[in-house]
Amino acid sequence: MSKSHFAIAINDDEFLLLDLKKNKIYNKRFKSLKKDQLINSPLFSKELDHFFREFHIHLSLFGHKLTFIKPIALNPVILEKYLDIFNDYFRKIEVINIENVLKIDKNKSYLNINHHYLDYYYFKKNKLDTLRVNKILFNNNTLKTISHLFTTIYKSKRMIIFGNDENIPAIVEELNHHDNIIATFPEFHQKFILEEYKKK
Repeated sequence: MSKSHFAIAINDDEFLLLDLKKNKIYNKRFKSLKKDQLINSPLFSKELDHFFREFHIHLSLFGHKLTFIKPIALNPVILEKYLDIFNDYFRKIEVINIENVLKIDKNKSYLNINHHYLDYYYFKKNKLDTLRVNKILFNNNTLKTISHLFTTIYKSKRMIIFGNDENIPAIVEELNHHDNIIATFPEFHQKFILEEYKKK
């Protein structure tokens, strides 16, 4: 995987940008985003422009290379809309799947917990699987949603939990005490994907 000057990830309603040269990750919630989808393209363009100005991110007139880390449930039409907007700022754009950033194996799965959904990445029967579950199906109860995944889909021995849900530390503590699983979360769990990308 060749490194770009910038990398972008979108997680639910949060926009994240990694500046590799400065080794810094910037993030902000956008009103134009929900469940990784663009719900208002003109507003997204304005928010993106404001984001670059707010964080003093200077983009070369000749353009930089960008890596866009694509979420699992991103609609292809929405992906094209993202790329059209990013093309105004970046010379070359590479799209990679989020699964290519994670280190998934038969003993370790990943759970991305956000305000509206959970993304589950796991290895079952020598095959990588991914699943998105909307939390509203379980009355927005995160622990009930996770319990459903464990009982009906798959339960690994180890799990890394990330995302922009503020309750992740408490959720991890609950899983470790009641679900016979070794669950951990990175210190900056909302920026985890871009932190992992930096290591590639």
